[in-house]
Amino acid sequence: MVDRVIPELTSDLDHWEVVLADGSMLRLLAHSYGEDRDAFVFYALMKGTPAYEYELLRIPKDAVRDIEGGWATPRSRGAR
Repeated sequence: MVDRVIPELTSDLDHWEVVLADGSMLRLLAHSYGEDRDAFVFYALMKGTPAYEYELLRIPKDAVRDIEGGWATPRSRGAR
């Protein structure tokens, strides 16, 4: 029998809003994001020995107008 380890988040994910170049909005849950060459990359932090980042989404930089987030709860529309 093979022991399987079920991945576990280090904490609850935060809410993020990504405004795309065409004006549409993408809402997602992630712990953080960073830049990798020509892309923005969103991550989840996973428990482990050692803890590690799991890539959730990669979006080309030229497709993104704005990124806001890191909120524990979703923002209501018009709250800006």
